[in-house]
Amino acid sequence: MTTPTTHTATTHTADETTQLHTLRLRGCSPTPLANYLKALAILRIVAEQADPDARGRWEEDDFILESRLDSEALSVFFLHTYEPTPFLSSWNGNSGFYGSHYRSAITAIASLEESASSRFSEYRRAITVSRETITLLNLEKSPKKDTK
Repeated sequence: MTTPTTHTATTHTADETTQLHTLRLRGCSPTPLANYLKALAILRIVAEQADPDARGRWEEDDFILESRLDSEALSVFFLHTYEPTPFLSSWNGNSGFYGSHYRSAITAIASLEESASSRFSEYRRAITVSRETITLLNLEKSPKKDTK
């Protein structure tokens, strides 16, 4: 994602004044599909975790994010506050759960387990559940075909 261009507007309500920032996210075009999905993911994450009033649209080939977050706050959010949704495939031989030769997967799992950051707490919980399930099923290596 390149540095977004910003436009700021102020809205007033009876309770508070809110600055609405318009960020043009280049690289989040409606095509190809991956860029489209990236834009939708950014909007979903910002709306769920940072600004429930965030909105988005495409203008020309750029995704426009309207939010209380300015460009710097958006970067800080994704770098320090964003809580990623855990996604593990513990049945996969290359997942890092079976001592495979895929050191990068093992290192990634260990890094998440050892992290004290609260933003990775759901990942740590998912890793624990995966390890407990592997132990419960007495799996020493990844299951194959019909046993998955």
